[in-house]
Amino acid sequence: MARRRDDLTELPERVYYDQGSECGRRGLYDWDQWLDGRIWELRLDEDFFVPIHQFTPHAHRAAARRGLRCSVRRLDYRRLLIQSREADEVMS
Repeated sequence: MARRRDDLTELPERVYYDQGSECGRRGLYDWDQWLDGRIWELRLDEDFFVPIHQFTPHAHRAAARRGLRCSVRRLDYRRLLIQSREADEVMS
C-alpha cells in the first residue's frame, strides 16, 4: 500500500514535466490521493503494476488532467516517490 512520506520535505533532484491532458477511462490507480501535494512512496506490484519507466508517463498525464504537474523519483527498481504541485508552481 502507498505510504505518505511526511518525513520528506522535498524530492531529490529536480526534473520538470509539463504534459498535455488527454481523455481516458477510469484507471487502476488512486491518482486523487497520490496527487494531493504530499510525497508518496509507491511500490511495484503493490501500488502500481508496470515498470517504473512505464508508470512515470502515466503519472504525468494523470497530473496534467487535473491541472497539476508532478515529479517522480525512482528509489530503486521497485520503489518510487511521487509528488504533485499546481501547474504554475516551481517544482523542487
